Amino acid sequence: MQLYDFDDKLLIADQKQLRLWDFYEHKEEIPELVTVLEAPLKIEYCKVNKQAEEAGEHKGIYYYIISSKDEFKVYHARLELLLEGDIDNKMDRITSIEFGLDTKYFYIGTEKGLIHKYELPSPQEVTDDYQRGKKGEAPKAKM
Repeated sequence: MQLYDFDDKLLIADQKQLRLWDFYEHKEEIPELVTVLEAPLKIEYCKVNKQAEEAGEHKGIYYYIISSKDEFKVYHARLELLLEGDIDNKMDRITSIEFGLDTKYFYIGTEKGLIHKYELPSPQEVTDDYQRGKKGEAPKAKM
C-alpha cells in the first residue's frame, strides 16, 4: 500500500492485481476506486513516484513499476502499459525499485547488489521514439 500525490491517491497491490484509489476533497467521503489491473506477472515489488513533476515533459505523470524475479513493467495514467524489460541476468532477482529525483530515470536494485539505471521517458517520447515488438508488445526499457 502506497500513498502518493500529497496523500490524495492510494496504490494497493497484492501478488495478482493493482488498484488505484482517489480520495475526494472532503475527508468524510470514502475514496473512489479509479482502476484495477490484473497483473500479467506475479507482483513481488511495486513502486509509484510520490509526486509528479510540476513542469516539463513529465508534468503531472505518475509512473507505476511492478517486478517479478528478473523482469519489470512500467505503467502510467490509469495503469496503461508503457515499457517492459528485464535485468539481463536470469541468475539474479529484483529486490528494489526507486525513482530518480527528476523522474527521468529509475533504478532497479538486485539480490546480488547491482544497481541498474533505466531511462524513464514520457508517454509522448515512447510513442515518438520507441518501437513496439513484432506482436505489438510494449517497447523495451533502455539502460
